[in-house]
Amino acid sequence: RGFDVTGVDFAPTAIKRAQRKAQAAGVQIHFVVDDLTDLRHVAGRFGFLVDYGAFHSLGLRGRDRYHESVLQLTEPGSQLLLWCFEWPQRWWERLIPFYPGPPRPGDIERRFQDDFMVERIAGTAAYWLSGFAAYLLTRMAPSCRDI
Repeated sequence: RGFDVTGVDFAPTAIKRAQRKAQAAGVQIHFVVDDLTDLRHVAGRFGFLVDYGAFHSLGLRGRDRYHESVLQLTEPGSQLLLWCFEWPQRWWERLIPFYPGPPRPGDIERRFQDDFMVERIAGTAAYWLSGFAAYLLTRMAPSCRDI
């Protein structure tokens, strides 16, 4: 209580289901069908974003566009709580065409470190599907990037 919440998903059925759950819980949430890699219906700046499993499902270009979208939606001091699968890619995963695999340990830091302070707050880098990580990213002011 205290957050103005906007929920985004690319699947209309997921939005409809979330709307029913929000109504049953008696909470006010603005839901939008949109693509986090090509935002057309969400605008403005947000103080806190939550990603529970979207980033790791994207290909490499999608991850680049996601990063750009997060920059559009945040301002200095904004935070992103990012939960994703994460493990070192196994040899056979590298053989699958067009499969980038989940982020590997260190990928989140490398991708976001120029614009965000990145703090790993939970996770285990496992060698099977149970590997996950949670990060808290805080958007830096442009002058802080060179520190």
